[in-house]
Amino acid sequence: MMTRWPPSEVGCRTDAGGHRFFGYAGADARSLLVYPRWMIVACLFLSSGCGSAVQHPEILAVLEAQQAAWNRGDIDQFMQGYWVSDNLTFGTPEGQTRGWQAIRDRFKAKYQHAGQMGKLTFDRLTVARTGPDTADVSGTFHLSVSEGVRSGRFYLKMRRIDAQWVIVQDFTTPDS
Repeated sequence: MMTRWPPSEVGCRTDAGGHRFFGYAGADARSLLVYPRWMIVACLFLSSGCGSAVQHPEILAVLEAQQAAWNRGDIDQFMQGYWVSDNLTFGTPEGQTRGWQAIRDRFKAKYQHAGQMGKLTFDRLTVARTGPDTADVSGTFHLSVSEGVRSGRFYLKMRRIDAQWVIVQDFTTPDS
């Protein structure tokens, strides 16, 4: 006897021996083969993290290293999180800077002394893998400086290049 797929009577069942199991009445061989396939797909989807930053430690390690370098006043080390390319972009509401060297020079000009850099923290991080070697990252930043706290949001496009995750696009916008 063939049954319909998907079954309309899915739920918790008890077999003849009194053992409880998840299933449905009238299971046939074909449906028993299809059901596990859907379970595998569901498990893979749920284990992908769906934007959870915790699921992407290799990407978060880049941001943690940048945060530590910034807090030490080390712009050169901070810049190691960025793609060394003329195609790297850093955007703010004031405009866009293109190229690794130009972005480094911008940071060096704005923060000439380590004391001006303050203490940087990131939170509310979200990582969305967009491919095996690409990811979108968003979050908030807080920069504690002598004048107070500057905060805002950032959006990053990251790519794995030569087995290293690097930022290829950065758009940072301060809170009003």
